[in-house]
Amino acid sequence: MSSGTARPSLLRRLYTDNPFYVISAVLMAYAVLQAYGELEIGTINCWIMMSVLAAYTSVLAAIAVLIVRYGKVWDDARSLLLLLVVLFLAVSVSADDLFVKMTSAQGGIGLLVGGYLFSAIVSEVVLRGTGIRLGWLYRIPYHMTLVLFYVAPWWCAPQLHPRSYSEGEWTLTLFPVAAAAIALCLLPAARRGPAYTADDGPPWPWPAYPWSLFIVLVCAVAFRSFILCMTYGPRGPIWTHTTKGFAISFDTIWGPYFLVPLGLAILVVLLELGLTTDNLRFQQGVLKKAPLLLLLAVPIGGDLVFPRFLRTVVETIGSPVWLTVWLLLAFYVWAWIRRVPGAVIGTAAMCLLLALIGPETIDPRSLVGPYPWPFLVAAVLLLIEGLRRASSGVCTASAASFVLGLWYLLPQTVVAGYRFSICYHVLWLAVVVLGFVYQDRMAKALLVVGAAQMPLASFVVAASPVAAQIPFAWRLSYVLLLVVCSLAIAKVWRNRWYFYAFGATSAVAFYQVTVLGFRRAVDSVGRPAMTALAWSLGMLLLAFLISAHKARWLPERLFPQWPNRPEGASDELVELQQADEDECDQGGDQEKKNKDEARSETSDPEKEKGRPEPSSKETESE
Repeated sequence: MSSGTARPSLLRRLYTDNPFYVISAVLMAYAVLQAYGELEIGTINCWIMMSVLAAYTSVLAAIAVLIVRYGKVWDDARSLLLLLVVLFLAVSVSADDLFVKMTSAQGGIGLLVGGYLFSAIVSEVVLRGTGIRLGWLYRIPYHMTLVLFYVAPWWCAPQLHPRSYSEGEWTLTLFPVAAAAIALCLLPAARRGPAYTADDGPPWPWPAYPWSLFIVLVCAVAFRSFILCMTYGPRGPIWTHTTKGFAISFDTIWGPYFLVPLGLAILVVLLELGLTTDNLRFQQGVLKKAPLLLLLAVPIGGDLVFPRFLRTVVETIGSPVWLTVWLLLAFYVWAWIRRVPGAVIGTAAMCLLLALIGPETIDPRSLVGPYPWPFLVAAVLLLIEGLRRASSGVCTASAASFVLGLWYLLPQTVVAGYRFSICYHVLWLAVVVLGFVYQDRMAKALLVVGAAQMPLASFVVAASPVAAQIPFAWRLSYVLLLVVCSLAIAKVWRNRWYFYAFGATSAVAFYQVTVLGFRRAVDSVGRPAMTALAWSLGMLLLAFLISAHKARWLPERLFPQWPNRPEGASDELVELQQADEDECDQGGDQEKKNKDEARSETSDPEKEKGRPEPSSKETESE
């Protein structure tokens, strides 16, 4: 029964999705590829191969028109329309060998114009036959991409445009750059939003229509860039001889970093879509995913041709990683100009990357710096964003970035020997200020951290062997200054953490003075006498504190009361004694309260008015 119920659902799924158009196109492309692999280049009739693909494309176009016009089967038509774009790419790729063999410029131009006209006419016939009224703001970039598919092989053909090896390689890198420029032409359509395609005819929702078309075009451009490098790479032939015949060689100059300009153009268009629709979440998603563009800049390629051209790129214009960081920096600045929330954070992040990534950086082993100026610029940007958001966390990140820039800048100045002290105190001051300026959770933590640094810094100055080289008067003055500052902050802002810091810092100052006095007294009366005197004073202080605790002079929150235990008394007796003391305390408090109430009643003039005057007899008796 289980198998019987599963088959109809599977068949129904295949019937609904109808993936057989895609399977048919994949098998056709595989057949053409196998034909190329079996026959030698010189014996292949490229016109026949291109004609087969063109005829198959025409058949699919006719089917798309029929099923929409007479059957209204829009779901299947969507797959067919996207497949047509892929087949236009396949037709242009099949023409590469013809461009390679062309010896006259007129023949190359004829093939270029013929290939584009075929793709353009089929596209327009399908749009007109299905009743899809695609706007010209979308249609013009689409036709420009089709033109690029045929112009690129014509321009890169060595027979039509003779060049040196180096010029030929650099020419191949221009194809994705031109595709990126065409992608930017979609900005006017993106700014029109979904209203621009509301009356186009097909029932597909926006943005699936028409942006799915350009997603397929982007994938086609990426594949076309790789194929161009395989076909026209002067140092990497596409075909290699093996024992079994011919095989395709994938060692070319092409690398994923070729697609970085195209990826940047896509980010700009997506950001414009988010701004047009006022979709803040989508805008934030674009900004967060933009650093993924750095993955394309990672140098991944062949073993011989690829690293040789990569070295040329690094020596000529800089490493792909370094160039990608600069492009992302420009993107975040553009988003900042468009007032996208969070763009300043991305700008600061790219500045921080420039502190470690240089023109020759291609892997972690070739990192540079760190340079101080990117840290300082990032600190300014983070400070602006922190003030705008009123966020202590962002402002703390700004302070940390500034201190890092200062750390790498001070070795170049005359105060290089005091680098640690300067950076430490600058960061400490920033933590203290931010803790009082803001009221969020991070600011509360900064209050504790800033207060804890008071006794910590004073103890380091008093006991550190490194600080022993500083004159004692300076160290004592520093500790006393911290005592005064902590007390002033505690009094003005009524902050208990700085009261604690005042107590702990005062103890360090007392310890520092005591140690100095002890050492000088040892020189006069000897160590045994001073040791005994110190222990005596310590025991005296301990005894006084115990007495003060019994007298309840010390705060009970910090020092809870303990019951007195007479000699030989049991635990029950101690508990009863403590209960009696508590009752006495409560009774005393109640008696004091009654006296206060009586005093207030006699002093209240309103109550005096309401009280009856005594009679003459009562007066005489008194």
